[in-house]
Amino acid sequence: MLRTYEWDVRDILHTITTPTLILVGEYDVNCGPGWSNELADKIPGSQLVVFERGGHMEHVEHTGPFTQAVNEFVAQIM
Repeated sequence: MLRTYEWDVRDILHTITTPTLILVGEYDVNCGPGWSNELADKIPGSQLVVFERGGHMEHVEHTGPFTQAVNEFVAQIM
């Protein structure tokens, strides 16, 4: 479930029009694939990248693939 402590944003995610890249580690216990899949389903045109065997700090754990995913996304939207 995509929730914060005080408010639920699921009903407004469809209003996001900015290109959105969602990056998550397969084993992220803070913002795991379940939440990320829900984000991707609800944000029109968003892209989801799941890093296998990754945790919560993909920019550190998988620096190369993380950077590549970001660079490819930026190239697509430019």
